[in-house]
Amino acid sequence: MKKQTIAIITQLSLDSVNFGNHLQAFALNDFINKNYGNVEAITLQIKAGTGIKFTSVKGCLRYYYLNIKKKVYRTVKGIKPVELRLKRFRDFANTNINISDHEMKMAELKDKVYDKMIVGSDVVWYQYPGYIDMPRFLPFYKNVKKRYSYAASFGNEKIPNENVKLIKYWLGHFEKISVRESVAAKMLLDIGIDNVEHVCDPTLLLTPKEWRGIAHKPQIIDEQKIDKYVFAYFLGSSEQKIDKLKAYYENQGFRVLYIPYVNGLIRKKEKNDLGLIDCSPQEWIWLIDNAKYVITDSFHGLVFSVLFEKSFVCIRRVFSDNINSRIVDFLKMISANDKLIDLDEIDKVKEMKWEFEQYIASIQRFIADSKEYLNSIIGD
Repeated sequence: MKKQTIAIITQLSLDSVNFGNHLQAFALNDFINKNYGNVEAITLQIKAGTGIKFTSVKGCLRYYYLNIKKKVYRTVKGIKPVELRLKRFRDFANTNINISDHEMKMAELKDKVYDKMIVGSDVVWYQYPGYIDMPRFLPFYKNVKKRYSYAASFGNEKIPNENVKLIKYWLGHFEKISVRESVAAKMLLDIGIDNVEHVCDPTLLLTPKEWRGIAHKPQIIDEQKIDKYVFAYFLGSSEQKIDKLKAYYENQGFRVLYIPYVNGLIRKKEKNDLGLIDCSPQEWIWLIDNAKYVITDSFHGLVFSVLFEKSFVCIRRVFSDNINSRIVDFLKMISANDKLIDLDEIDKVKEMKWEFEQYIASIQRFIADSKEYLNSIIGD
């Protein structure tokens, strides 16, 4: 019997060192290929900037201005990627994910023929005022038999007015739509798209045993004989946050481990004195699984903490309501709203209790429903 070909379009880029991004891409690809014998799922690499659709002149100007500004800024500041970490991320993707062998442009995407396409997960539908990342709405009408989304995220709480008409038109060609956050279902309902399902992030489709099967212990753990540590995982700038956590936890006998330059970029003049600068996705999993506490402002940092039943708190990000909303949505589902705090409230951890039996029960129901959704789109 001929296998179904399923193409997955997500946010995966081999020029990125985003831990949650790579692990969610791995999880969906791995789950489908291991659980459906009649399917070959391949995750497509999409060329950055291909298929950008401008919905206003202002949006067009803004797009090119921001891209030029970023390139100039990195050149002037001498900002370079942390090369070994980037290599380790690429090795992880090439070894563990069934991916296309090159980045595809829009013209090639239009020529490829697949039985089905799935877009998701992560912030594949992030919205920019005045332009849309078109490939992630699957507008390949002639060559794709059926289109679906799995746990697609907008990453924000509003669709710009100038983008609504096209998004509604493209999503109208989907067989089924599912999103990662409940707020996204409401956003789509507001523009006239109903019957949208709320499903779990792909990382929850795999069991803790499966994740531990690919985890690696970082060398620094044995080299420095670290046996009790707090893992602090923050997106964006984190130096001041780490300093505060060190001041709080080191007096209690904990090491504070974190990943410097979490975006994988470093200025030429900057130096690093920590062994985690080259942290791989497999080591990141190990660090969460073996921490005494996890302190994070990351959605995936939260998800893995719950999955591994680690005592955690989420730090509210200032001026980042969009990211906070993803975390709030998940915390609300597991009834752990009290675990979102400001960094200055870290002393509250002493009084906290974590009801993991309740949390796991909540996500198990969610996971079961999400797997049923995948069954419905792969088996239909």
